[in-house]
Amino acid sequence: MCVEYANSCSIYGLNSELQNIFKNRKKSILTVCNHMSCMDDPLLWGSLDYSQLFSKNGPRWSGAANEICFSNLFTRLYFYLNRAVPIIRGGGIDQPGINFLIDRINDGSWVHVFPEGRVNDTNDYVRFKWGIGRIIKEATVNIDIIPIWHCGFQNILPNKTPYFPRFGKKTLVYYGKPISTITLKNKLKEYNKLTITDYIQNEMYMLKKKATSIFDKIT
Repeated sequence: MCVEYANSCSIYGLNSELQNIFKNRKKSILTVCNHMSCMDDPLLWGSLDYSQLFSKNGPRWSGAANEICFSNLFTRLYFYLNRAVPIIRGGGIDQPGINFLIDRINDGSWVHVFPEGRVNDTNDYVRFKWGIGRIIKEATVNIDIIPIWHCGFQNILPNKTPYFPRFGKKTLVYYGKPISTITLKNKLKEYNKLTITDYIQNEMYMLKKKATSIFDKIT
């Protein structure tokens, strides 16, 4: 993959526990990460090996912007084949794409989401969308929620013309500790879409501090 061979990637937090979660898939998995580039999804999973990517129930399902990723026949075919699900921006949290991802969680699959809801290449604070809260709230099975923060992907494919990959860039992927929905229910006084979204957002921004602190030192 581009991030693995043409660029350098430092990986943190991917301990034996997390590797086994990805490989064995004893529970549904919900991975959550920041969104800095249109290449985030393929670049990010270069940090896992094939046994972790293509374990039980296959690779991840992921939400993708309908107006960008499904705008013509070629892109629709490409993203459908890569298990991307159209999400309509401004379509609310009860739209078919979110329903589909909830169904995949409940059948034991791995789902990935970008809760910022858009590319945020300036690394600004962005309020997370409630869709992630709904996915977790309506799961009927126990989930391993895995927060991930990455740095530098926007330098490989900047969100501006010309749109082609750059090489020789440094990147970083930081895996946070997995959070089970059972643990989440015990920690939250009220278990609803808003409180769940806020909790995941706080976990992500704490992870961001760790990741950016390291990344600033190596670049």
